[in-house]
Formats: sequence, C-alpha cells, structure tokens
Amino acid sequence: GWGRALRVLRALRAERYDAALDFQGLWKSAVWARLSGARRVVGWEGRARREPSSAVLVGERAIRAGGGHVIDKNLALLRPLGIEAVGLREFPLPFSADAVTRVEALLAGLGDGAVAVLNPGGGWASKLWPPERFGELARGLRALGLRPLVSWGPGEEDLADRVVAASAGAAVRTFPTSLLDYVELARRARLVVAADTGPLHLACA
Repeated sequence: GWGRALRVLRALRAERYDAALDFQGLWKSAVWARLSGARRVVGWEGRARREPSSAVLVGERAIRAGGGHVIDKNLALLRPLGIEAVGLREFPLPFSADAVTRVEALLAGLGDGAVAVLNPGGGWASKLWPPERFGELARGLRALGLRPLVSWGPGEEDLADRVVAASAGAAVRTFPTSLLDYVELARRARLVVAADTGPLHLACA
C-alpha cells in the first residue's frame, strides 16, 4: 500500500546513500534507485535493460558485456564506481559436521561410484521441469555409470517420489535435506541438475 511505500521511502532516504545500483533494469527498480536520494544512480544502458526505456532514470549507464556468468555480468556494474570486481567470485559456505555425517552415511549406503544430484523442486511452478523428464534423465545418467539422487525439501516429498517412480529404479530419493545437508551433497556430486532456484545457486557456489 501507499502508506507502507512512503515509510520505506523515508527510511531509504534517511540513509543518505552515495550511490544506488540498478541491477534489474526495470522501471520499478529504476524509480526506487532514483527516489532513494542517492547522489549517483548507476544502471545498465538501454539495450542491456529488461525495460530499455527505463534508462532515462539512470544517471550513469554501464555496458553489460555478453557471455560469462551472470554474476560477473552484474559485477561489471561496479566499474563506473571505480571498482574492478569481475572474476572475484568467492562464496564461503558454513561447515556442518552433522551434515557431513548424514550425507556420508547416505552415500555409504549406495556403494562406490559417482553420484548426480537431481533437484526437481523450486519456489515457482513456472520454473519447474516435469518429474517425468527428470526420471528419463535419471535413466540416462544411470546408463552412464552415475548414481542419480533426488534431493528434496519441505513439501516436495511427493514430487521426489514421482521422479523416482519415473526413473524405473534408476534414481534414489535422499533424506529431507536441510540447506547445509544439500551443500555437502552438492560438494560430493559429479553433476547437479536443477531449475533456476536456490539449490542450483548453492551448487554453483
């Protein structure tokens, strides 16, 4: 509502930011960057924005190079501020001895061989791949000598079961992994297949 928006805006402007960075390239993100009161508003040039005409609200425009990882593309937005950070990507993740114990017990029960993690779940239904396709993929991976493991989180047990069923015995469902369990599982996997969701980004990290 408007009342909440005004409270957020007042709090934002009270910080007296030196710079606002518009990574999204939308009218909405550009408006908030401009309304923040920051002395400098940095964003992508028009053709690199999702909504090109919103570039009129950006004071300093950066060129977004093609190719490479999306994180490096976004780090290029720091260049107008005199910061060269492209390629400096480190994501230290916390260590959990309990997670290591749980994951190693799971893998020990599977015997020798490399594993592939399949994560069929995600927050947005529009981003999900059908469980039947994951099952088909699991069969192909098993034929290549990999052991497919289906990871899942809260409320995704039925989805994981459907993938296992569609795999005709090629895939095995994991226990309900916490985020740190999943990190340890991904660290030990030869391959991770997931939608554009948190588990995929954790695996990349």
